[in-house]
Amino acid sequence: EAVRGARRLMKVELATAVRMASAVPASILGLSGKHGAIVPGLWMGAEGLGGKTAKLPLIDLEFPTRVVGKGTVECIQSGLLHGYCALIDGLVAKMEEELGHACHLALTGGLSGKFESRLAHACQILPDLTLEGISLLYHEVAGNEFLQRPYSAQEPVH
Repeated sequence: EAVRGARRLMKVELATAVRMASAVPASILGLSGKHGAIVPGLWMGAEGLGGKTAKLPLIDLEFPTRVVGKGTVECIQSGLLHGYCALIDGLVAKMEEELGHACHLALTGGLSGKFESRLAHACQILPDLTLEGISLLYHEVAGNEFLQRPYSAQEPVH
């Protein structure tokens, strides 16, 4: 429902919502329905490295000060967080190429704020988008007019 909310709240025909959670679904709504891709989430990656290996620690998901890490923790943080930036930008670019349309990107979920101003693609950070999408769907089914969200969506960031 995040992608339904993104499309309606961003007032666009083709929206891409990337939910930053245990799994990272990149969903597109527009054209002829809902499409997308799913990859393991940041927490899964961090837990996999820290919990399934003998010597790597569990880490906080915070961007390091540099991309080229100088210690184990910084290297894991860089690989996961900067790697996910590249993954999101790469997936969106390939989706746009395949669809022949530019996609309006919204990041949602608890980790979405960490990626503000970190992607090459312009995006909006909408952390509660899934709940807003469910609310939109409820109001559509009930025949009620959806009340405008209590805060305005921020302009896309780079």
